[in-house]
Amino acid sequence: MAAFKRFGGLEVLQIADSVARSKGISKECVLNALEEGIKVAARQKYGKEQSIKVTINRSNGDIGIYKGFVIVERHAQPDPESGSYLLACDDRFKGKDVEIGSIIYERIPPPEIARLAAQSAKNVISSKIREEERKVEYNEFCGRIGDIIGGIVDRIERGNIIIRVGSSEAIIRRSALLRTDEYKQGDRVRACLDNLDPQAHGPQLVLSRTSNQFLSKLISLEVPEVMDGIIDIVSVARDPSSRAKVAVYSKDKAINPVGSCIGIKGNRIKSVMNELKGEKIDLVEWTADVGQMIINAFAPIPVLKVLLDEERRSAEVIVSQDCQSAAIGRGGQNVRLVSDLLGYRIDVMTEETESRKRAEEFNNITKMFEDALDLSGILAQLLASEGFTSIEEIAVRSPSELCDMIQGLEEGVAHELVSRAQEYCTSELATAEDDVLLRIDGMTSQLSQKFRAAGVVDIRGVADLSKDDFIDIVPEMAKNESAVCDMIMQARNIINK
Repeated sequence: MAAFKRFGGLEVLQIADSVARSKGISKECVLNALEEGIKVAARQKYGKEQSIKVTINRSNGDIGIYKGFVIVERHAQPDPESGSYLLACDDRFKGKDVEIGSIIYERIPPPEIARLAAQSAKNVISSKIREEERKVEYNEFCGRIGDIIGGIVDRIERGNIIIRVGSSEAIIRRSALLRTDEYKQGDRVRACLDNLDPQAHGPQLVLSRTSNQFLSKLISLEVPEVMDGIIDIVSVARDPSSRAKVAVYSKDKAINPVGSCIGIKGNRIKSVMNELKGEKIDLVEWTADVGQMIINAFAPIPVLKVLLDEERRSAEVIVSQDCQSAAIGRGGQNVRLVSDLLGYRIDVMTEETESRKRAEEFNNITKMFEDALDLSGILAQLLASEGFTSIEEIAVRSPSELCDMIQGLEEGVAHELVSRAQEYCTSELATAEDDVLLRIDGMTSQLSQKFRAAGVVDIRGVADLSKDDFIDIVPEMAKNESAVCDMIMQARNIINK
């Protein structure tokens, strides 16, 4: 580009049209970029402070470069910071409607362009065209988040794979690749469009082969019933490269959703597993019954009993001693996938463990009734066996209700039980109002009593405890070490405020 006077006319329109077709953008955008590039080069020639305007005629390709002048009073001196001034009485403006302070543009000859100015113009044009390309690319793919995208591996940068998708580039970051994935330049690859990153300096299409959505989409491509909406994929839990569980459901009772997804001789699910390089997939029939859903998710491992706490979204799954290891899985993988699939916290235990736990809970409740209400062991056990777990549950009952609930309980004894329970709750309420330990989340009146009995009477005392010291005071929390650590950290945060 030696000079702009050598570049113009129909040639510039042909170049703009060719670039627009190759880049997949509008011709108008290319011409706007050319105008901006020429403007940058001209300002380097005439001075960056000058007001320069460039136009390209859309009909004949003529390039016009204009310099702006400010109209001032007669005899005004030029201001080097604002550009060259013209006088309002100049002969050029006789008969023209011009105002003081307005700007007029006069065409100037195309300047000879130095190499540096030409390079600056080229950079601006390339930048504007690339910016428009990214806008077009974003508009094309913004509605395809979650879809499977196929492309050719263009290059590999620090473990990240750059893929050519038509005229666009996409990236699969190393963390979004399966451990078994091995690709080289020229290989075909499929992945799920995870998101778009318009601010990225490189490719803005971000793909993933480890997302749950990728597995769902692969199944829908292989199973027509899923694609047609006859079978729904309700939930997916996945340990990429290793194992996954997929809950499927069909409103049509005549269709077996699990069998349909597996296919004849397993051909459908095998195709999905091959794409995932051998990742094992367990298909689970979904049901609204959480207990039955847990049994389905653990199949073929037989579940003996399921104890649900829907309020806390947790469950205890009881299996035989022989099946416990399989139910938990290597490194806890199986129970973790079931937990993710249902959104429940799940503990797997044997009948023996569950029996010991129930006996321990029963003994703790019995001891609480004995100590708090000054009851005999037999009466305390009777209350625990009838399902009472707290003193508040007794305090809110009438004596007649207790008699109806506990066969053989005398009315006088029932009256005394309710009276003692109400007195205890009133006393506890008064104590709780002054109990600074209850400022710690998770601290209960019963726990606070144990700490006070051990000489820990304030928050600093809790903060100074180690995890083992804490558990020595409240042994029943030994199985929930994370809660113990959390309460100690809360205490330390409180005293540090």
